[in-house]
Amino acid sequence: MPIRRPAEIAGDEATSESAWLHALDHIERQGVEVDLMVGMQATSPLREPADLDGAIDALRRESDDSLLSVCEVEDFFIWRRDAQGYPQGVNHDPVHRKRRQNIEPRYLENGSFYVFKPAILRGLNNRLGGRIGMFIMAKHKMFQIDNPADVALCEALMRSYGLDMQG
Repeated sequence: MPIRRPAEIAGDEATSESAWLHALDHIERQGVEVDLMVGMQATSPLREPADLDGAIDALRRESDDSLLSVCEVEDFFIWRRDAQGYPQGVNHDPVHRKRRQNIEPRYLENGSFYVFKPAILRGLNNRLGGRIGMFIMAKHKMFQIDNPADVALCEALMRSYGLDMQG
C-alpha cells in the first residue's frame, strides 16, 4: 500500500523521522498494530535480507528498544586540525602510539538501516533511544551513495560480493 507524504514532509529538508511517523500513523489507522519499525536508507544499498533478519533477531534477543547498523572500523588512526591548524590525534595519542591490534574496537554508523519500537519514535521523535543496540555488518557494506561517483563504486561492490542489484 503506497503511502503518500504531504508536501511539508516530502522535501529535501524533511527528516526521516517525520516520514516514518507519518507512515506509522497511516498504517495504524488501517487497524494494523506495529511492534517494530525498520527504517532503510535508500542511499545505503549494500545490505541483504539476512542483515535485516539478524538485526531484528538481535534487537529482540538483547531486549533493545532501538538498533543501528554499523561496521567495525579497524586500523584507523583519525586526525583533525586543532584551533591553531596543527594535526591532532582524535582516537589515539601520537606520542604513545598503540599497535593497531591493541586499539579498542570502534564502530561506524553506516546508515544502512535502523530498527526501533514505535514508542521510541513517538516519544523521542528520533530513531534511536532507550536501550540502543548495534548490528555489525561486513565492512564492504559501509559505502553510501552521496554523489554520482558513489553509484559506480556501489555497483562494483554489489557485483563483486554477489548482491542482488534488482531488488
